[in-house]
Amino acid sequence: MDHSVAGSFSSRVSSVNANRAAENIAAGTKTWADTFRMWQNSPGHNANLLQARADSVGVAAARNDQTRYKIFWAMVIAEKAPKEKEVRVAAQTKAKEPKVAVQKKTAERRESTAGSETPLSMVKNFVCKYLCQ
Repeated sequence: MDHSVAGSFSSRVSSVNANRAAENIAAGTKTWADTFRMWQNSPGHNANLLQARADSVGVAAARNDQTRYKIFWAMVIAEKAPKEKEVRVAAQTKAKEPKVAVQKKTAERRESTAGSETPLSMVKNFVCKYLCQ
């Protein structure tokens, strides 16, 4: 098991239309909680988990009792690229707004998300709710 199974990671996610994507893989851990903890204790894997702008995640587990590790885990974490129309509309809207209004909106967004969960943390909590035993 490695990051180049079925082609390079970048080639496997190229059709996803993501600005940024990362992959964590593991083998041999028996539960989702153990796997997630192992990733959190690894600087590189934890950096993937903590991507601030990630808004998409996929998790898979596969079992093969004929292998040394028995259970294999994969998680892909990504930030979707905005659709071309969304980018155009955002650029047009931003061009029409005075700089002060843009700064105020940015500050309001930061305040509203400061105490709330990010989309990725909500997904992590949801997945863990059903897979962490």
